[in-house]
Amino acid sequence: EQALFKANLKFGNVFLLNDGFLFTIHDKKQLHEIHETGFQYSMDEDIQCHSYKITFLNALHATVTTAQQKSAYKNYFIGTDSEKWKGNVNSYGEIIYQNIYKNIDLKVYSANGNFKYDFILNPGAEVSQIKLKVEGLNDLILKDRSLNYVTGIATLEENIPLAYIESANQ
Repeated sequence: EQALFKANLKFGNVFLLNDGFLFTIHDKKQLHEIHETGFQYSMDEDIQCHSYKITFLNALHATVTTAQQKSAYKNYFIGTDSEKWKGNVNSYGEIIYQNIYKNIDLKVYSANGNFKYDFILNPGAEVSQIKLKVEGLNDLILKDRSLNYVTGIATLEENIPLAYIESANQ
């Protein structure tokens, strides 16, 4: 109910919240086995997954907008309560959190099938405002040029942040 948007990932899902992201990682091997058996599994069987959350500490109540609407849409008819069903849900290439911090926007998108996000610092922004809290991981390791998010299912790798300046003179 708190999710503004949901994106499917190679390894699970990410839910975009007002104040951060909630990742759910699935055991790909187990899901493959279920798929290969024609989804013949008992409801008593557990599917292994791991969730963790990244919270934007002290974030403002951002205005969330969408861009690059896709022609495809999704239907979510899950469970028996038709009041909770959703049909013809639009898909987007970008989600933008405007003013998530003072003079700072956040752009969420996919690049080469990977979940990506950029903090966009506008004139007057102070990068020190950006503070992320990560909860629910087994470990968080800085290794070479990447962050490794260690879960009970897999280790996910995120490249270290890059910074660049866009100029009208380019």
